[in-house]
Amino acid sequence: MAVIELAFGVWAGLFFLAVLWAVLGVYAFVKSLICATKTPSLLKGVLGITLAIIFGPLYFIYPMMDPTYCKASSDTSHYF
Repeated sequence: MAVIELAFGVWAGLFFLAVLWAVLGVYAFVKSLICATKTPSLLKGVLGITLAIIFGPLYFIYPMMDPTYCKASSDTSHYF
């Protein structure tokens, strides 16, 4: 009986992590769309959206690594 309860706990935990990953992935995608309109570089905007689609919640590493990403700029004449 303890094995069944343990297996149920493991599956419940994995289900919770999968749902959390999906919710954070959707949030990352929406956030990347918002940041794509704010970033001065078209290439960085497309890269952010692509990373959010492919890696889901791991997308949030990219804005931490690139300080110019998701920052509004007064000069939007350059795209690359």
